[in-house]
Amino acid sequence: MTRLRAAVVGLDHYHATGWVESLGYFDDRLEIVALYDPNAELGRSLRPTFSDPHLSAEFPGFFRSLPFYSDLDSLVREVRPDLAVVTLLNHAAPGAVELLARAGVHILVDKPGARTAAEARTAFEAARTAGVKVAVGLGKRHAPVWRDVRALIGSGRLGRLFSAEALYVTSSVRVRDPRNFLFQHALSGGGILHWLAIHDLDALLWLTGDRVVEIQALAGTVNGEAIDVEDTISATLRLASGAIVTLHYA
Repeated sequence: MTRLRAAVVGLDHYHATGWVESLGYFDDRLEIVALYDPNAELGRSLRPTFSDPHLSAEFPGFFRSLPFYSDLDSLVREVRPDLAVVTLLNHAAPGAVELLARAGVHILVDKPGARTAAEARTAFEAARTAGVKVAVGLGKRHAPVWRDVRALIGSGRLGRLFSAEALYVTSSVRVRDPRNFLFQHALSGGGILHWLAIHDLDALLWLTGDRVVEIQALAGTVNGEAIDVEDTISATLRLASGAIVTLHYA
């Protein structure tokens, strides 16, 4: 079977090394053929500024033999990849998605893929128009147990949904480093709602097939670190079905 040609678009992302490790499990079906980052220095260091403590702090050695580009147009024109894993910061991801889509490149993008709904809508509409496939890295949709739960809800055996709740307490801002791009509003667009709560919010809407029609929320930065995004949020959502959902993340 011919392997798909994949490009890694964005090397300075908190999850980038983890995505590359995941791609390695499918080396019989795809190969990484090119790298891109707007910062040319990343092509030399192959080491993200910040990385998840559970992931490798640098990219694998074979990356040094791959062509590196700091101009995405050039990569697409010269390499012509079949697909791209977009691990760019939220402010840069939408533009890359649009460019890749227009070139006919299928896309896997780390969540949320944009800073705002408007940015996401523009980028993903470009992909829809181009007819390329786009997947966002929201893993609960692909886990067997969550697929079973969705099927059970869809069967009607659980009856009508009245309420749901999602609670999550994560590691501190200090563990992730207050200088992390995650905590810069201009780059990320938001805090814990963007980089963590989105998993459960997406899962809720996917599981129920419902949509949010009303929201009340309180958000704050209470950790004492010098960041300009929220690190704590509590929200109440009303779904179109009338069900009430509460989310709390800290």
